[in-house]
Amino acid sequence: MTVTESWLNARAEKHERGRVFAMYMVVNLGGIALAQQLLRLSPGELFVLFSVSAILSCWALLPITISSRSQPHIPERAKSSLKKIIGFAPLAVATSALSGLAMGAFWAMAPLYASELGFGLSEVGLLMSLTIVGAALAPLLVGLIMNLVGPQGMPVYMAVVLGLLATYAIYQVRHVSVLTAGEQAHFEPMAQSSHEIVEMIER
Repeated sequence: MTVTESWLNARAEKHERGRVFAMYMVVNLGGIALAQQLLRLSPGELFVLFSVSAILSCWALLPITISSRSQPHIPERAKSSLKKIIGFAPLAVATSALSGLAMGAFWAMAPLYASELGFGLSEVGLLMSLTIVGAALAPLLVGLIMNLVGPQGMPVYMAVVLGLLATYAIYQVRHVSVLTAGEQAHFEPMAQSSHEIVEMIER
């Protein structure tokens, strides 16, 4: 992705760079979202999934290999170091590292967590696809909100949304829930007991 984005950045003109990268992100995220649905083809045969993925990867190379455009010229630049980058843009380095850790944890653990909840392979694929589509649509929503309330009103809007979500989460935790035995709980804490806890109490 670093090579691809660097190539696009070098070849795109200034007046079309935003449009080029917007299309790149649409194709990128759209392809990733659709790829999750390959789990529906043959959930029990991993060989089929790997084979289809390999074929699609080869097809993806065709536009690059048959392109008549010349490769961008790589300028000679002085070697940089992580220490210099941190000194020049510490906030960018910190946010990139945190974003990488968060995204890495999500991509690695979300399918595993869903499968532990009893999701099938096709359902895991649907979950990941919806998450990716939501991430792709989120910038459009943020841009629309900024057009309505302006950059100054965006923090206020986000504070209101987060406050409502926190209130809803507290309501859900304290709301009357159903225990494992099926009886309604009218006392604190309003949390659903796990099977392990119930077995320990019965002993």
